Amino acid sequence: DGILYSHAGFHSAHWPEADSIEDRLQILKTNWQDALRNLDEKNNALFVCGEARGASVTHHMGRPGGPLWLDWHQEFEDTLPLPQIVGHTRMRKVGRKGRSYCLDCGQAAYGVVTDGMLEVISV
Repeated sequence: DGILYSHAGFHSAHWPEADSIEDRLQILKTNWQDALRNLDEKNNALFVCGEARGASVTHHMGRPGGPLWLDWHQEFEDTLPLPQIVGHTRMRKVGRKGRSYCLDCGQAAYGVVTDGMLEVISV
């Protein structure tokens, strides 16, 4: 539906350069598979915690967190060509930045996407 889903969100620093979104997503898939094969590599950009989440000043000062650790409040930006739906940063209500949403409300809300449109349902 033209939406990028991830645990914490993708920062533009981790978004591959390519001519099309499809090519970017293919590169991202390859990068992700490589990162999983090399889990013992402590500085893989896709797995790092950013400064906002307490990253080591020595290794990650100023780097945004990867898609598992990106902080919604301090690091997330709605700058990719696709809107994003993420979680990870727990909040009292659904967060929105531009076209993107953070739905981590402690199991108090969920989203249903139909034809590229998000409907947020509070429980």
